[in-house]
Amino acid sequence: MNLESCFVCKRRVLEFEGQFEKLNTYLLNESDDAYQQGAFGWCHASCLSTSNWGAFWAERRIQHMTKVMGFAKISETSTLTVVCNPRTGQVVVLRTDGITFAVMPSELDRKKNCTGGVLLPVSEEMNLEFDDPKLACEIRDSLVKSKCFPLSKLVEALDLTDCLLYPEAILDGMMHFDKTLKREWMGNWVSAVAAYSQFLPQAVVDLVTSASTP
Repeated sequence: MNLESCFVCKRRVLEFEGQFEKLNTYLLNESDDAYQQGAFGWCHASCLSTSNWGAFWAERRIQHMTKVMGFAKISETSTLTVVCNPRTGQVVVLRTDGITFAVMPSELDRKKNCTGGVLLPVSEEMNLEFDDPKLACEIRDSLVKSKCFPLSKLVEALDLTDCLLYPEAILDGMMHFDKTLKREWMGNWVSAVAAYSQFLPQAVVDLVTSASTP
């Protein structure tokens, strides 16, 4: 498939908001253990949070955002650091296990309360090239006939359910048929609009709200 592999578990990574991290090599020095041991690139958020690399990457990204990108550090707790992009107003909360939550404060206007935090709606184009022609056909048939395909079935078919850090944000989601994207259905490619949610823990919501309050 046209999916990158998680550097921790070596399984494929579906790029759902809040469920994966991309850790760039330009943040590393050749002498860093992370560089020498290949602990960079794509990874499941669930894998990073339970690995030995989360704290390293949290600190390295905080340094880059504040010292190179010019983000302002707004607040800090024992496990969370809040920085803000002064140009866009985006608030980024970095957790000590390496997980990041990037939010425009206005997005909280569309939040839906749930156990432990909130869900923010996400709608984005999804383009997948499958190794399994039967799976590609199954998804296409469902999109044409029913105009949708459950993301839970996609995640299950790729054996990635246990890789979701916040499954409640994804498993009620859908791939939706889009007439324009259907033109991209060549070979084993499937293109559709993915609608799901991004989970924000309540502690993150509180910090984002506080950071955006004059």
